[in-house]
Amino acid sequence: MQRHARRLPPADACRPLTPAALRNELRRLGRAFADQIFGLVERQGLPGKRLQPARGEPAPGRVRRSAAELRELGERIVVVLRARREPMSIGAIAAELGATAREIAHPALLLVRRGVLARTGERRGARYELVPRRPAGRPRGDGGRARRRR
Repeated sequence: MQRHARRLPPADACRPLTPAALRNELRRLGRAFADQIFGLVERQGLPGKRLQPARGEPAPGRVRRSAAELRELGERIVVVLRARREPMSIGAIAAELGATAREIAHPALLLVRRGVLARTGERRGARYELVPRRPAGRPRGDGGRARRRR
């Protein structure tokens, strides 16, 4: 029986590397290893972990809603508040509409900015209610003495 001969490294591989050459070789090996790991993670993914999208890419699962969709959702919020006639939390409004609180938060904020809703309280204690409208034709409260623009 013939034994397999061991392959010896080339003679120059046995020489000690200079500090600069060693540093360069370690960097090259580290980058190659990191590329392999990132490639594996991109192909397989990590259990329970979400990878961040690259710059300029939209987040996965995130959908940008159009102005018409936000307006329609805002109208549905107003209908719910008009029917209840009492201040409600975002969670309660969302439950009435069959949506999540996150889906309702932005349209509600837009309604507050437009003056349709009033928000009282902060954070988890925040409640939203309709702002009562002034009937048309009724004087302001200053008896009509306000300056008019010409």
